[in-house]
Amino acid sequence: MKTSLTTYDNAAAEGPLRVVSQQWAALGLSLQADRPSELVIDPEALLWCTLEVGRYDPRLFDEVIDWLELNHRKINVARLKALGPGANDIRWRILSAVATKVRRRPQSQGWQTLAQNRKASDGRLAGETSVFLDKAGRALSARTRTDPDFADAGLLRGRFQGRGRSTNPKLSLPGALLLRAKGIFGSDARAYVWAALLTREGAFQASLAEQTGYSKLNVARALAGLVESGICREERRRTAKWYALVDRDAWRSLLHLERTALRWPNWIRLFRGLVHLCRTWNRCNQGQLSEYLFASELRKAFVEARDDIFAGGLKITSPSPDNYIADEFLPPLRRFLQEVFDRSLGLR
Repeated sequence: MKTSLTTYDNAAAEGPLRVVSQQWAALGLSLQADRPSELVIDPEALLWCTLEVGRYDPRLFDEVIDWLELNHRKINVARLKALGPGANDIRWRILSAVATKVRRRPQSQGWQTLAQNRKASDGRLAGETSVFLDKAGRALSARTRTDPDFADAGLLRGRFQGRGRSTNPKLSLPGALLLRAKGIFGSDARAYVWAALLTREGAFQASLAEQTGYSKLNVARALAGLVESGICREERRRTAKWYALVDRDAWRSLLHLERTALRWPNWIRLFRGLVHLCRTWNRCNQGQLSEYLFASELRKAFVEARDDIFAGGLKITSPSPDNYIADEFLPPLRRFLQEVFDRSLGLR
């Protein structure tokens, strides 16, 4: 007999929902959320995570579409595509439907490629799927007329009706650093590399590629441009080059961030690990597994997602799966997830 732990909720989705809600609210989304933290927001990584966990909250999901219709130029479409999941991931289909709406707005040419993305087209052969899920991960059927843009992607949901309440991001917030960087350097790798260097004393090229999601070649080109312009300096450390901003404190002062403990977690890796846990929780729910098997699957998923979660850089204490028999692992996993979410929200 299963307990309410596995039957009525998805604890792996509740925390990420709070995190993405907080970040979108800081970027101008019209919704109630935790107060903004000082953690730098990665808009492209945020959108990919929201296309999964936002399915549990239709209002949040539609407010994000509303925000994109107003602020679509603040998303780097090329980077968004590069950060995407595997070709069979349903989020490509969801993104295709969202992009179909966004591409109708002025100056949204880049979104045309997302609307017609081949990965999304291939996935439609799998049949119709509900966009929204209940707390236990079960599909919610559309109560109203199907939205044609989502229907074309093989997705079921009621017709989208934007409220038009989203605003432009508050660029003065520490979380909006990447958007400010794009305003200074343009929407390419230079902006992301510069922002990464602003949040640390310095870094090697490989570390910057990991943080920004760009290839080492693109990062090398961005660094070369920053060094040539005198913004960045390089020095040889052991067998590799190390890079730092020439006057990091002056940049922080110019942007009124000198009193901010500016940190940019690797949201790309962290969100990927959390989405894996969330999906495993759902799959176990739908399989009506016993408590023992449910816990065994979650323990296995945690081991698979652990490297991604810790690559986020939030300095979290990890439970050791080897110290627990299967059904004893759920309580420490819950405590671990709570610490992840608290740190992601800036509460610790």
